[in-house]
This record gives sequence, structure tokens and C-alpha cells, in this order.
Amino acid sequence: LEVCRRSAGKIEDVLQIAQAGKTPLSFVPVDLEKIIDSAWHDCGGDSDARVELELRLEHDRPMESEPVVLKLVFDNLLSNALRYVDTQKPKSVIRIDSEQQNNRLHVCVFDNGLGIPEGRERDVFDMFKRIDDESQHGLGLALVQKQIRRLGGTINVSSTPGQSTEFCVNVPVNGPQI
Repeated sequence: LEVCRRSAGKIEDVLQIAQAGKTPLSFVPVDLEKIIDSAWHDCGGDSDARVELELRLEHDRPMESEPVVLKLVFDNLLSNALRYVDTQKPKSVIRIDSEQQNNRLHVCVFDNGLGIPEGRERDVFDMFKRIDDESQHGLGLALVQKQIRRLGGTINVSSTPGQSTEFCVNVPVNGPQI
């Protein structure tokens, strides 16, 4: 029953995001740590003893942003990090670092998983493009990138095959930039 509620919630979030492009940005107070915790729980990270989540959140609190977009971002980034855990490594770590400079939030999600095949880093943002058999539908990161751009932000990826992957997001906080 809980899985059905989470799935229904995700569908509602995607529909809200689809409509969001037609409405002005609406920045409201958000608790980034709660959003991350919710995404971690929804992705099943809290039930996987092999994986450790480390948070190093150094941004100003409270902050303002669009919570549905931030939830989409962390649902996708954490889901991917968990999907590509390297079971051959003695310890799997997913680390989220944040810092705020001026009116911008910089967040990086690092994992010591399988990494992205060399030369395929940019492909992860292409809609419907799958980079391997573990990839799902190829929509997640394309939607993430589109919504981050809508917020006036950027997302970048760097990866070393067999060692690690890091996604870094930079978005405005505390209201749209004028």
C-alpha cells in the first residue's frame, strides 16, 4: 500500500512539474534535508545496509525554492546512485554536499559506484537515451535538467568508470533572480 501511495505521489509530482512550465516560478521556504530524507526513503536507501548516506549540508537555512522540483532532482539522483552501487566494493557511499554563495545553492551528489562509461556522461541527459541495460526509460535526468534550467540553474556530471560519479547542481535560492 505504501508503494502505491509513493507511486501515486510521484505521478502527481510529475504532472505538477509538467504544468509548472506554464506558470510563474513560486519560491517557498523548503527544508532541503527533509527533501533528501524523503527521497532517500522513497528510493529504498534507508533499507539497504550496504549503502551509507553522508550529508554535509553547509547552505543557509531556511532557503526558498520550488520543493517539487527539488524532490524530483533528489529522487532521480539518489535512485541512480543506488541503482549503480558497486557490490564489489567493501563500502558503498553516497555523499551530498551543499554550500551557498550569494543567492545560489551548490549541491553535489557523489557516489563511489560503478561510474558512467567513458564518453557517455552527456548522454545521461538525453531523453529516452539509455546508456546500459540498468538504465530505465531515459526520462529522469532529462526532466531533472529541464526543471533545473527552468529555475535558472545548471547541472553537471563527472565520472570515472569503475570508481565514482558526481552530479553537481547550481540553482538560485531565496527567490527568482531579477
